[in-house]
Amino acid sequence: MDKRRMFCVARAALAAAFAVCAGGLVTAQTGNGPERPPVLYVAGNELDAATVWKIDGSRVTPIPLAGGKRYSKAEGIAESGGSIYVAGYEYNSGAMVWKIDGSRVTPIPLTDGTRESSARAIVESGGGGPGLGPERPPVLYAAGYEESGPWIAPKVAMVWKIDGSTVTPIPLTDGTDDSIVRDIVESGGSIYAAGDEGNAAMVWKIDGSTITPTPLPVIEGGTTGVLGIVESGGSIYAVGNRTPFIRVDPSITMVWKIDGSGVTPIPLTDEMRDARAEAVIESAGSIYVAGYERDSGGRVWKIDGSTVTRSIALSGETRETSARAIVESGGSLYAAGVEKAGGSLAVRVWKIDGSTVTAIPLTDGEWYSGVEGIAESGGSIYAAGSERATALVWKIDGFRVTPIPLTDGTRESSASGIVESEASGVIVHRE
Repeated sequence: MDKRRMFCVARAALAAAFAVCAGGLVTAQTGNGPERPPVLYVAGNELDAATVWKIDGSRVTPIPLAGGKRYSKAEGIAESGGSIYVAGYEYNSGAMVWKIDGSRVTPIPLTDGTRESSARAIVESGGGGPGLGPERPPVLYAAGYEESGPWIAPKVAMVWKIDGSTVTPIPLTDGTDDSIVRDIVESGGSIYAAGDEGNAAMVWKIDGSTITPTPLPVIEGGTTGVLGIVESGGSIYAVGNRTPFIRVDPSITMVWKIDGSGVTPIPLTDEMRDARAEAVIESAGSIYVAGYERDSGGRVWKIDGSTVTRSIALSGETRETSARAIVESGGSLYAAGVEKAGGSLAVRVWKIDGSTVTAIPLTDGEWYSGVEGIAESGGSIYAAGSERATALVWKIDGFRVTPIPLTDGTRESSASGIVESEASGVIVHRE
């Protein structure tokens, strides 16, 4: 989700409470009476400035997060308690979370700004909601990194606990090797952070002040990092890629199933052809990974337990394609990605029904375009990305595609993901 944040990962364990995405879109729908279109929140960037766009029917309202200042970036988004939370960074301020209520933005600095830092993902873990007294704010966890010194020092993998106005830093590494957290999930009251330390893929379990690191076994000869993490049936699944030291060697895509202290490696590809995972979700107890494999293009892998049960090619070998995000809706899978069209890239969504794969073109390839996220809301599919210099959301109903421009194209901009989830009369989701 790097997400990417903005790549996107469904939080099944928290679907009853909130939604989170590594840079993305949150949808909200409230009120009684006739059904109305969902209110969408899309995180992205316009002219290097972190921005959220609120889509309410045909009205698009930009919400600058850092006062429109350049060199800020939105990386992850979540909804909780009726508020929108965006994780990212701001130049000269470092890692940030911005809280959005309506059009009011409240910045929550995670560091003192003296060292380079960035928040990449955000998740909620209880604490909010009604209790024996006034409703209290939710407890949030943001994840990313902070440099160990003021001048290009090794990065420390970080989690920040946000409890109301109190921010508690939780360093996961000691700064010896460059480290980072790229994704975070809650399961059973514990927080799991996924990323890498040096050349090794890592998952850290956080229980209060107790941190339990779990190194993930990999194939030697390269650097391995985790890009996404989900929970299913009490097990934790992390997905990542091994990037070789020698350029001509292939990249290998991996899933690791974590049960307590036990780790089961699940290779999705072998060392014969280059491959890469871009996104992971959980749906109905199965794990789905979207990415690509060289010579066969975009691909979706299905994992049940510790077994790869399906490997679904999205296009023929004559087409250069890659899947970058995935969502489930009504028993079908929808993978969003790109297809090489001449010297440019065209955005596609592939609908997967069993063994049938149907391509839905979103752009024609005349201008360079990209997509970073996908979600479902109210029976429609929404994809977020960009075409030329314009940030866009595409609404998909069957084979009818309705583009929703978020900007006017005069300044370079992009929407960096999309998510949906449901909570307390509010529909939102998350990667």
